[in-house]
Amino acid sequence: MSFRRILLPMNAESDISQAADLAFRLAKIHKAQVQGIFPQDDEWKNYWLDNYGLNARDIENQQLKTKRKAAEAARVAAHAFNEHAVRNGVKDAKHLSTFDHASRSLIEHTCLADVCILATSASRSDQYWRFVSRELLSQSTRPVILAPDRPVSNELGNRVVIAWKQSAEACRAIAAAMPIIERAKSVLIVSVGQNKGEKPLLALQDYVSLHGKNVESTVVASTGEETGEQLIDLAAEEPGSILVAGAFSHRRWREEVFGGVTDFLLRNADIPVLMMH
Repeated sequence: MSFRRILLPMNAESDISQAADLAFRLAKIHKAQVQGIFPQDDEWKNYWLDNYGLNARDIENQQLKTKRKAAEAARVAAHAFNEHAVRNGVKDAKHLSTFDHASRSLIEHTCLADVCILATSASRSDQYWRFVSRELLSQSTRPVILAPDRPVSNELGNRVVIAWKQSAEACRAIAAAMPIIERAKSVLIVSVGQNKGEKPLLALQDYVSLHGKNVESTVVASTGEETGEQLIDLAAEEPGSILVAGAFSHRRWREEVFGGVTDFLLRNADIPVLMMH
């Protein structure tokens, strides 16, 4: 089982070099195509409504300026994408630009990919992209890998850490991560503070062992710190680890108001994290 197309959203406002390196590294491992996408909101579509009362010539001139600015941003994004492809030695790479609602464009294009790589640096520095990231995580039908703002380990994917919770989101994340699990040298299934007996955890270990090698499971007591922080610390113990977790297992509004594992990982993950809602 392999990824065949990896979607890489480009962002003009943030440096996504680490996310690009992660996408192209995965592409080389899986012999996959990388599809770059630069989504832009169609700012000039409703310009007449936003500037009611201006004369037609002024509005038309402003529309032309906006279009030229958008076209230049798309050109710069395409150039950056092609540079990443050349530097990583991946020939099967293509780039497109869209002019619509950014999150809607990304959600539509994830349907035509196996996984989407999302730069966490973009969601941290840009409020709009933080919103787009949450939209993508909550509505996408494909897994999203959060790419940390640090160099990709040469041992990427050697170890997979599965954050287990008996939820539909966690089950979907595990299924979506099978191409990574099958290639890993070891897999650790972790349940934080949910000691409901060994039976469910051992059953999951037995199932994952059909796909992965050296599969172990453990229950970790909650230390009082963020669950997301405990998971990151466990995964970071070995270089090249990828954390697998369900996204928004609580209602999204509750996580945004009160905090949650998804929100914590989106803001703080310094290792690759595959998530699925």
